[in-house]
Amino acid sequence: MVWLAFSFVVAGVAHYIFYAIEGYGITIVGIILLAFAYAIVGSSMWPIVGLLVPDKVSGMMYGAIFCFQQLGLSAASYVVGILVKSQGHGGMQQFFIACEAIGLAGGIFLIMRLGSSYSQFPKIDEKYKDEKKTPEELQTLSPQHDEKRNPEEF
Repeated sequence: MVWLAFSFVVAGVAHYIFYAIEGYGITIVGIILLAFAYAIVGSSMWPIVGLLVPDKVSGMMYGAIFCFQQLGLSAASYVVGILVKSQGHGGMQQFFIACEAIGLAGGIFLIMRLGSSYSQFPKIDEKYKDEKKTPEELQTLSPQHDEKRNPEEF
């Protein structure tokens, strides 16, 4: 969850670069930071769902997140269009910086509420405690050691 909060900070810095600093070279730095931040958001937000919700409703939650993500993208593009027409590109960047600040506040809330490390979630340890096997046990599970199979079936 620290990565999620960190990515909102990096994305906010990237949008601030677009807003406050002019120049071709620094714009490239902003784009790279923005790509890095959005990659972290995507790779850290989705696994958190599997840790926070029960297994029997995780599919529904993934669908709900996808739905709200698409609604947010649609609404944001509409708001950005209005802001660009009325205030120019500076207003658009201010909007994105505000969105990143809201995301950072949500990330900090999750960290304060649940902790900063995935290892603090007992759900993972309880779910897989019976599935931990020694290397010898894993070797016996391979198809090469399955005595019930006929090698000519392959």
